[in-house]
Amino acid sequence: MLLSDLDPLPPLLEAERHTLEALRLNPRYWTGWRNMGRIRVARAAFRRTRGEDSREELRAADEDLARAIGFLETADLWMSRGEGRLHLAGMADKRGELRSALEAYRAAEEAYLRAAKLDPKLASTVDSLLRAPRKRIETLTPR
Repeated sequence: MLLSDLDPLPPLLEAERHTLEALRLNPRYWTGWRNMGRIRVARAAFRRTRGEDSREELRAADEDLARAIGFLETADLWMSRGEGRLHLAGMADKRGELRSALEAYRAAEEAYLRAAKLDPKLASTVDSLLRAPRKRIETLTPR
């Protein structure tokens, strides 16, 4: 059995269970909110590969990451938020929901740029991540 054949959902559910317990014990635990956001982005990305609609999960991930940022703003958190927003944009784009796609692409760009501002060493990574989304933004922006 190859590693790629393994279903990531059971370990993600287990991680979520532990993270929710940590947050129940300490709702101001910024790392818990970061972890919840990452768990949800990972689960949504996997579900997306199976053709499932994971937009609600991505919105919840964005809220989790926003809570973490409210406690401690880091470039890493903004990168995770950008990743989730980019998945959301791609899903909307694929469904033909062009206004929603444009909004999500712009939100992803905003998140990635914030990350680069907080950590300038990320500038080239962010530029690379934003090449395709910027082309879609240009294409989708009404003239």
